[in-house]
Amino acid sequence: MLDNVKYLVTSGCSFTETYHIKTWPHWLNIELNTELSNYGIGCQGNSLIARKAVYGVTKLLQQGIPAQDIILGIMWSGDARTDSYFSNVPNPMIDKHKTDWQFNPVNFLDKPIDTTDTRELSDSEINYLQDKNPSGGWVVMNHNWQDKYSKAYYGYMYDNVNSVINTYEKCLWVQNFCQANNIKYFMSQYIKDSFFYKRKKDDKNIKWMHNSIDWQMFLPVEGCYEWCTENTELDREFIEQGLPMGGRDDYQPSHPEPEHHDLFVKKVILPFLKEKYA
Repeated sequence: MLDNVKYLVTSGCSFTETYHIKTWPHWLNIELNTELSNYGIGCQGNSLIARKAVYGVTKLLQQGIPAQDIILGIMWSGDARTDSYFSNVPNPMIDKHKTDWQFNPVNFLDKPIDTTDTRELSDSEINYLQDKNPSGGWVVMNHNWQDKYSKAYYGYMYDNVNSVINTYEKCLWVQNFCQANNIKYFMSQYIKDSFFYKRKKDDKNIKWMHNSIDWQMFLPVEGCYEWCTENTELDREFIEQGLPMGGRDDYQPSHPEPEHHDLFVKKVILPFLKEKYA
């Protein structure tokens, strides 16, 4: 069944974006010999990751691409990250965020935000991305950012149980969408426990959703970061030794290099797909 796949749609955070580095979508696209639509950008949360994934697959289906020709891969991010759509937010609100990972606000209609091209964007390409919805867009928020949107959300509205609920809703949305449309798919986490489920595993608002997710469609690893640090020569920088972010107990892991993503595809993703869809 993998031989019939012609289109690869991917979504995720910095472990998936391919502006700055050749991450796993780049290498998987080569192995599968497909046409890639990658919607990954750094720092985005699971709502945008899911929204872009469903949009990317829907766009292909609406173009008449048969479902059996499509495969979707998602690498979920931390559940604390969020976003909200604003109709009139300045665009760009910030030319590039201080992390230098993405534009804010984000728009993704008409074409993927990301491509397999790792070169710097030209001024015309920057204008193209920003002008897709000049009156507004999806504002990405992270708990360590100091923009007014992030400070307001994490200062007054953030709840860690709600963040897990939101992520699980998005997992179920993508899962049910793929099953309903006969789309081949797989999922993973960028680091282990990025959903922080273990901290709230007995919360009844979370547990029923956790039990509804088909975890057999997740790659058999704790996370991309852990696999790369434990199975390659990537220098191990333990998460607990990272920089504390926003006063919370979350830490930023180091990022695997292109050769680690290449190995991750060959040793983890491809064997998994061959087992599921051979």
